[in-house]
Amino acid sequence: MKSARTPRVTIGVPAYNAERYLALALESVMNQTYEDIEILVCDNASTDSTGNIVREFANRDRRIRYVRNEENIGAGRNFIRCVELTRSELFRWQAADDLSAPTFVERCVEVLDARPDVIQAYPRTILIDANGAELEKYNERIQTLADSPRHRYLHVMRNLGLVNSSFGVMRTNLLRKTAILGSYQGGDVVWQAEMALYGKLYEIPEYLHFRRMHAGAHSAMTFAQGHAFYNPSRPRRHELRVWRQSYDRVRSVLRSPLPAVERARLTASIARDAIASRDTLMTELFSSLLHPWAGVESSA
Repeated sequence: MKSARTPRVTIGVPAYNAERYLALALESVMNQTYEDIEILVCDNASTDSTGNIVREFANRDRRIRYVRNEENIGAGRNFIRCVELTRSELFRWQAADDLSAPTFVERCVEVLDARPDVIQAYPRTILIDANGAELEKYNERIQTLADSPRHRYLHVMRNLGLVNSSFGVMRTNLLRKTAILGSYQGGDVVWQAEMALYGKLYEIPEYLHFRRMHAGAHSAMTFAQGHAFYNPSRPRRHELRVWRQSYDRVRSVLRSPLPAVERARLTASIARDAIASRDTLMTELFSSLLHPWAGVESSA
């Protein structure tokens, strides 16, 4: 019987047909030096042995909680589901094909305990291949400890790369004030900038996150495949991704706790960036008018 005690940190593992690497991912979070955790696996209606793997691990470690969606709700929505189900003060996502060093959570919690002004602490990342061999050391370079939310937001928006920072440890109550993740490619970029409106982002100068780059990873998908991954109920619909990013950026600013003058100034900055990207916006719009259907079946 699982303990009714609420753990301090929830590690949410959104999974879909993750049998190839899931056991390794679970082992890496079970072996964290910070032990006051819950490992919440949200299975997005997998058709492989994902469920059996999680149940076997849950029999070994009572900190594992397994939840299965009745249907595939899409990748972004499954990430959000992890947040909805967490009961903890602190939260982080763990990709089902990535690895975490044993001290990952401990180092992040140390920062959050020492710095109440920090909303999100994350380590540096090593990119690895399908077999776990190192490909590249990668620094996100979005740490921002500025007091101004507007300055923090613009710094993140204009410097964000692979969004490895999204796998850091965050304050759950503030995370829930954001849109969390949009159900489209690039939604994580919008969300990560929005987080900076609610607090500071701190990068731990240690390589504690191992992100697996392989043929089945989301980062390796074509645009149409990625759209189906996020939208299994309408996999062939053309997505105005850049337009939606601009729209969601404005929405995130308007619902933020910034004073009205600051919201107006930040909205103006977003508008200027959109104008600078007008060629991309127009190309995307014309493409959607000419080819409204993506033409790739769902593989999400």
